[in-house]
Amino acid sequence: MASRPPHRVRAHGGVGQGPLRGRGQQRRLRFHDKIDLTLESLKGTVERLRQPPSTSAEVEKIKEQISENKNVSVDLERLQPVYETLKQRGKEMIARSEGADKDISAKAVQDKLDQMVLIWEDIQTLTEEREAKLLDVMKLAAKLWCSHVALAATIKDTQELIGELEGPGVDPSLVKQQQEDAEAAKDEIDGLQEELATVLSLGSDLGAACGEPDKPIVHKSIDELNSAWDALSKTRKDRADKLVEALQAAVPYQEGLQGCTSTVIKAIAQEILHQPSDVFPELLCGVLLLGSNSPGQRWVGCWSC
Repeated sequence: MASRPPHRVRAHGGVGQGPLRGRGQQRRLRFHDKIDLTLESLKGTVERLRQPPSTSAEVEKIKEQISENKNVSVDLERLQPVYETLKQRGKEMIARSEGADKDISAKAVQDKLDQMVLIWEDIQTLTEEREAKLLDVMKLAAKLWCSHVALAATIKDTQELIGELEGPGVDPSLVKQQQEDAEAAKDEIDGLQEELATVLSLGSDLGAACGEPDKPIVHKSIDELNSAWDALSKTRKDRADKLVEALQAAVPYQEGLQGCTSTVIKAIAQEILHQPSDVFPELLCGVLLLGSNSPGQRWVGCWSC
């Protein structure tokens, strides 16, 4: 009995399956090359997200940082088709094998798939957390700088207003009116104390939230505001002290002036009584004029009656 040609056996055995195995090997190689490149790209992205640039304390710069962070999400969306394709092909390769727990090649595929999915999810989480933080800091910065500018302007205007006020008078009634005005100004200044406390609190929060390079900017602005407030408080106190001193000096002076004027008018009146009748009216008018420009006005009016 003649035997079968050996090449036919090979045709149904090793020789026949060779091309199929070769194509399968090529697919595996292409898969690994593609997923390795993807993993390398994703790893670089996640590392950058784990060490983000320092958060700014300025609103416009924070907006730029938010935009840069959004670009990462955009890049991830562009990579989404490749990501999904790799997951699908990897699952198919594992399904054609004996399973990742028995086949070393299948396990290598599964490990890379797990790593890719984990990094992908990390990137999504980090970008979301980064954006949330930047939005919070931007809101804080906007509130601080708006309140800071408004309060600084109010302090400056109040300081200038007090500096332009008329100096303490010599008449007690005028000084008392100036004291009333100063007290009203004090109430307005005290009303700003709550605004100052709010700005200082916002400055402390922003200084803690922003990065190290921007902390000196925040601290300097708060220190300048504190200095302006201290200067305003000192100016107001100096004004109040001067008015107290002016009032203390004005009362004895006014009393002495009234006494002196009364004595002079009485002496003139006695002299008038000894003058001829034809000059009496003119002298009397002079006394009345003197009395009208002096603290003795009321006495002259009574005397003339």
